[in-house]
Amino acid sequence: YTELELTEEQQALVSFIERMPKTDLHAHSTGFIPIEMVFDHLPKEGNNRYPVVFDREIQNAAALSALQKEYVTDLTSYLEFYRIFKKPFQDLSNFPEIYAAGFKSYQKQNALIVEVRASLNALDNPNKNGIGVDYLPGEEIKTLISAVESAAAQTGIATALTLCVRRSKTDGEPSDAEQQRARQVLRVAQKYKRNHERFGVSALDLVGKERDNRAYEFAPLFQEAKDHGLGVTIHAGEDTFQGSISDAVVHCGAARIGHGVSARKGKPTWDILKGSRRTFEICPTSNLITGALKCVKHDAEKGDQSAYRSIESYADHPVGDFMQEGLRVTLCTDGQSIVGTTLTNECVRTALAQGWGKSELVQIVRNGIRSSFCRDDERDIAEAKFDAFLENQGIS
Repeated sequence: YTELELTEEQQALVSFIERMPKTDLHAHSTGFIPIEMVFDHLPKEGNNRYPVVFDREIQNAAALSALQKEYVTDLTSYLEFYRIFKKPFQDLSNFPEIYAAGFKSYQKQNALIVEVRASLNALDNPNKNGIGVDYLPGEEIKTLISAVESAAAQTGIATALTLCVRRSKTDGEPSDAEQQRARQVLRVAQKYKRNHERFGVSALDLVGKERDNRAYEFAPLFQEAKDHGLGVTIHAGEDTFQGSISDAVVHCGAARIGHGVSARKGKPTWDILKGSRRTFEICPTSNLITGALKCVKHDAEKGDQSAYRSIESYADHPVGDFMQEGLRVTLCTDGQSIVGTTLTNECVRTALAQGWGKSELVQIVRNGIRSSFCRDDERDIAEAKFDAFLENQGIS
């Protein structure tokens, strides 16, 4: 955002945002990777698994951003591009460096709470014919927990760990293998669940392509997770109808919705969301990159006559509508490295485009603190720090 031409009033708001304590509740593990590590682990040229050509002589964020703009046209190609960031995770010894670097970046941005959501590569990508990871789920989760806990402690940032259940079928019901893999993730989460004596897993998420992968097909799994005291957040309404959001809330009991940009006033799902006070984890730059609502709008033209509009700028994003209508919203990154953004950038660009002032930003952060899967005492500490900042700024 440093290239933006700003008025004095806008510059004052940007300065406030830079100093303001923040939260990121939607940050995938791949977003913590230092850019140079991504390049270090990529082949010089693309192949069937990494279908983009990379220049190893260019090792910076600008080069990665250029590659992303060239390759990513929708959510499907974004998820393909996302795979290149998985490479460093094939070696467990990289985990401490990855999370240490990510949390230090957040520390520079005055982050109060940063939640990590991670897939278990040992389950999603086991070694087959020399491709995949060689370690076991138990080894991975222990290394993951240790790395995240250490990085958070060193930076004084509160954190929570969410494990991801992946949906990947293309037609019909989820396969037995897919359901079995989902159950394995739940068992790991239960075994390594966080408590007051140890850091561990706090929640489950459902990720992957929404189309033809309805959340309600995993409802028993997530209900069991809730019964065992795990939080539930689900990717829903990112590139398909708001019925996906209804599935997540009504059938799976999600307390938080990842993205949710297809929610629209006047629909049954909207009333459910307002009444239940679910939190939307909004990732504006990610939605711009994937063209999130372009896909939804395309489908709407085939049947649903709701007023969907494409997200082609930060001003187009429905987050402002959500705020005005009283939905609970917090700004997130989706993962800084993979999206090519920062938490501060999300706040600055969205606030300026939506015409927000300090009051909206304060509410955004409070929503993040109060919706976090951190322990109660950690949320209380984070809110006390935020209140102290506001008092110092003369904001009541």
